[in-house]
Amino acid sequence: MARKLEDISLEELSAALRRARERKGWTFEELSHALWECGFPTSQNKLWRMENNPPKRVDTELLLWLEKVLEVELLPADEKNQVLIDDVLELLDDIGAARARGGKPEETPNRQLRKIQGKVLELLGG
Repeated sequence: MARKLEDISLEELSAALRRARERKGWTFEELSHALWECGFPTSQNKLWRMENNPPKRVDTELLLWLEKVLEVELLPADEKNQVLIDDVLELLDDIGAARARGGKPEETPNRQLRKIQGKVLELLGG
């Protein structure tokens, strides 16, 4: 799902993306490759444009994947209402493993995943 341009400061987003990529020491090719390995194919050119000439609409799924592979928050958490399915599945696995050990899972740092975690634990009775 794409968000409208006016909902996101593209200058801040581009700068945050550049800083995160450079902090990893990655080229556009390496970042593109990391995304491909996670199952989200995207081109080096698209990534370059996001940093240098952002499109009129921003692909929020791409932003979520970028946050995951770069291990950074590109958008403030209060502006996100989406999570990656892979992260939800991992969360459910963690809940299952913790319950099998007779305990509770550690609280996830992601605010949106915490909502899901809380709801699942509530449905499971704690």
